[in-house]
Amino acid sequence: MNDWKVVPVTGQVEVNGQALQEPTPEPEEEPDTDMMRLNDELETKVQKVLARPEQPSEVVAINNFANIQITVSTIRCLQAGERLNDEVINYFLALLQQRELRKRPGEPRFHFFSTFFYNALFARNKNFNYQAVQRWTTVEKLNYSLIKCRKVFVPVHQQGSHWVLAVINLVDEQVEYYDSMGGVDRTCMSNLKSYIAEEFNDKGGEPLDTARWPAVAPSDIPQQDNGFDCGVFMLTYADYLSREHAFTFSQEHIPHIRERIRNEILQDKAD
Repeated sequence: MNDWKVVPVTGQVEVNGQALQEPTPEPEEEPDTDMMRLNDELETKVQKVLARPEQPSEVVAINNFANIQITVSTIRCLQAGERLNDEVINYFLALLQQRELRKRPGEPRFHFFSTFFYNALFARNKNFNYQAVQRWTTVEKLNYSLIKCRKVFVPVHQQGSHWVLAVINLVDEQVEYYDSMGGVDRTCMSNLKSYIAEEFNDKGGEPLDTARWPAVAPSDIPQQDNGFDCGVFMLTYADYLSREHAFTFSQEHIPHIRERIRNEILQDKAD
């Protein structure tokens, strides 16, 4: 039976086989563009960074949580028309994880994998390889239990050229796929269903029958209209979903969102 379906996101939650209805979040009228603007101090720092072409290796941001450094050269990928690199993506995802841990120390609702996770899970001869990532999520390493989270966010680099966001939704018992160009990847979804089943088995959770889980590709999400903004869309999906906000942004807001990501990286904190 084909369990793939393309649907809009709903508020339905299923617990022990019974459908419950979560309150649907009130949609925001407009994105919080004030939050996306740089304050004067950070604006000055940004201008200094962008004015240093002769110092591309100078470090301008350090995240000790994820052990990532951002250089002048690296952060320039946040300028208009540039594709995001792994360093910027992983830095921002680390900021989202830290934001969640500030709100709920030791009991986060969300876990954010780096860009290295899916490559490791599905790298060896392009076969599923749980053992490659088995130790990434021990309680000793994370200081919390991944299998107690509500959602697990997985950035995926399709064909090495297009960023998408996959989400393992442990509340609704489904895998979700957010692609700013409207694509789907059944293999990716199947791998993530296999992964979370293995993870529960390895980490002492109740056995999960993920074979029956649907793979959902929401059809009404913001879409890009160019060939270089996919990384920004992917990060913004993760940001909005982890704040439990409706998607109220569009392509026209991407320049402001690039500034906001740059802002939060330079201050080493996601608001």
